[in-house]
Amino acid sequence: MYLLVFRNRQRNMFHLLLIGMVMGALFQSLSQFMHILVDPNEFSVIQNFMFVSFSKMNTKLLGIAAGTLLLSLIYLWRLMPYLDVLKLGREQAINLGVNYNSLIRQLLLLISLMVSVSTALVGPITFLGILVSNITYELLKTHRHRAMLIFCAMLSCVFLVFGQFLIEHVLHFSTTVSIVINFIGAIYFMFLLWKARKIIR
Repeated sequence: MYLLVFRNRQRNMFHLLLIGMVMGALFQSLSQFMHILVDPNEFSVIQNFMFVSFSKMNTKLLGIAAGTLLLSLIYLWRLMPYLDVLKLGREQAINLGVNYNSLIRQLLLLISLMVSVSTALVGPITFLGILVSNITYELLKTHRHRAMLIFCAMLSCVFLVFGQFLIEHVLHFSTTVSIVINFIGAIYFMFLLWKARKIIR
């Protein structure tokens, strides 16, 4: 996706996000089609893995996941000063000596690796990243990514614990954490689009 989207330098991260959402919808439609073809008993087993569940966490992967996440965070922590420079824009970062294309590839690889770790453990949470990162940008009035990373990680934990609390004590396990977080995240994402549209006008 990165090579296809960013081959044209006029495109930006919003195009990558849009294409990712379209491809996500495509893969979801294909998976739903495959569900129709499989046996109902097998479908119920597959469906359990499609939603986030902390009670069904794959504990056998905890050691591998912790090691992978730790190494990724150490490597990401070393890239934090470059992220502060990237916030100035592509041209400014290149003028300041940053290897822009190489750095973007490294960051996308790290993001994919860390998202795969969380997905392998508990399942997919689509809108959590968009939700907590944008709230972090709104609440934390700083350009230092090291401070934002720590705050964003803490905010993610708060959202997950709050979502699990709602599931257990308010909704009585009638739904899943991913549905609650995706519902809140989708509303907030629509608010961001509306806000950006007002700024453009």
